[in-house]
Amino acid sequence: MKLQHEIVDATKMRSLGIVLLFVVLSSVGCTSPSGTESPPGFGNVSLTSWQQRYVSIGPKYRNIRVCNDIRSNGSVIATIHTGRSKTLAPSACLTDRGDSFVVQNQGGSSVRVNYSVVS
Repeated sequence: MKLQHEIVDATKMRSLGIVLLFVVLSSVGCTSPSGTESPPGFGNVSLTSWQQRYVSIGPKYRNIRVCNDIRSNGSVIATIHTGRSKTLAPSACLTDRGDSFVVQNQGGSSVRVNYSVVS
């Protein structure tokens, strides 16, 4: 009798493990249909006066476009990966390859920077 309960318990545990594995694999498939993990390819960063921010877009090098929002009240310095830096006036953009970028507000008022991965 005790042996039967142990077998039933082991079967239940194995079934639970299989169900959990299925749930985990299903959720990974739903969030990443191609089977590769990738962060969002766009976003924005708000910077207060003289603030600097580092943004990583993931482990792969991609073409990144960083733009100072047209409604910003000042310029920013943008550097994609370790490439050249460029001062961006409102509505100006910088495009280069990398997996990250740094933006620095160059004025006394807040600015907004938009970024996207481009093909």
